[in-house]
Parts: sequence; structure tokens; C-alpha cells
Amino acid sequence: MRMGIPSVPWAQVTEGWGTRLLAAQDADGQWSHALYSPKWTSTTYALLFLRWLGLPSGHPQALAGCRQVWNGARFYDGGLTLAKSIRQPETCVTAILVLLAFSGSGQISHGRRLDRLVVPGNGQGGGVSDLAG
Repeated sequence: MRMGIPSVPWAQVTEGWGTRLLAAQDADGQWSHALYSPKWTSTTYALLFLRWLGLPSGHPQALAGCRQVWNGARFYDGGLTLAKSIRQPETCVTAILVLLAFSGSGQISHGRRLDRLVVPGNGQGGGVSDLAG
């Protein structure tokens, strides 16, 4: 059980919700043509749900979604935001993106940019546009 959600073998999901969710992905790698909002149908939440369903690490559609989210995130004062109008870090967004990066859903190149988010005292400047590259 992870985060209060019972473990579901991915094999049981390939004919149900997992398959339906993967089929709903936009051609550019996003879901609902959005990174974070509308909540529950956006790319961020689709990736979280697929993670909870047990999508295998390195799945090509998850990687495409993670690249979209990381490329759209902006780094402010030691944290991340996905909102265009917010110029300060959002704790929830930062935590979700770090979780996705380390969970294997993304298997993206973390590098020093991600270290700034999880190592105290390293949150100086920068952005995250090259995290996925």
C-alpha cells in the first residue's frame, strides 16, 4: 500500500482505468491541454494517478508527460510553480514534481536543478527548463 492506496498490479490496470487514462493523453504529452489546472484531469494529476496505479518506470507516455510538466515549471526562491501568474514557490506543486521525478514515473535527468529543491541551502536562482533534457 502506497499513500493509503492499495497496490494494484499494473497487469490488472492495462484493460481498465490505466488504459483509458493513457488513451486520453494529448499528442504533445499533456492531458487536458494543461499542466496543473483543471485539477484532477491535468497532466500533473494524470501522472500522479498513473503512478498510484503502478505504471512501470520509464513508460514512454509518462516520460512525455513529465517532460511537459518540468519544462513548464518555473523556479522561485527554492521551489516551483506551474502557474503563470504566481511568482513564488508553491509547496504542493514542488512536492508533487519532486515525487514524480524520484518515483520512477519520470526517470528524467534530475541534475543539480532538482538538488536545489531537496538539499537545504541550495535554492538559488535558476529554472527547470533543462531538467528533462
